[in-house]
Amino acid sequence: MVQNEQIVDILYFSAYMFWKPEKVARHQLYTKALRSEGIKIIMSEFKKKQVKCEKCKEYYDKYEEKQTDVQIAINLFKGAIDDSFDKAIVVSGDSDLMPALEAVKLRFPKKELHLLFPSRRTSELLKQIADQYSKIREKHLASSQFPNEIILPDGEVLRKPVEYF
Repeated sequence: MVQNEQIVDILYFSAYMFWKPEKVARHQLYTKALRSEGIKIIMSEFKKKQVKCEKCKEYYDKYEEKQTDVQIAINLFKGAIDDSFDKAIVVSGDSDLMPALEAVKLRFPKKELHLLFPSRRTSELLKQIADQYSKIREKHLASSQFPNEIILPDGEVLRKPVEYF
């Protein structure tokens, strides 16, 4: 972020892995911590589908996250239309966002799009449309974590799960 830039909004897009209750509980704790910092949470969902194994011919359940990329696209376009940003930083390596990013750049060429790729993720297609791109490094993640305890205004204490120590 440049010195004269101002953060207007932070939106977090995700979905709960409903078939893994212990992960859902940790994810809900995380989203509660994010909300306590004023971050807007936009949840999508996973859909279960039956997939046939090519080797053994047996069927098994597979889960696919649905709607998240569409939610990102809609909110990005809405922000451009409402002129609520000059620069959007999109944290993703999902090339499904390509049409949305292209549409924003075509319709709003002065809007800057900065792609921030999660560690071990990248997309050459997304790099082509971005005004800027960079990568989140492990050291950045380590230095950007919540403290071990967060005390909410109502006195509730959120504690980092032991799995994250």
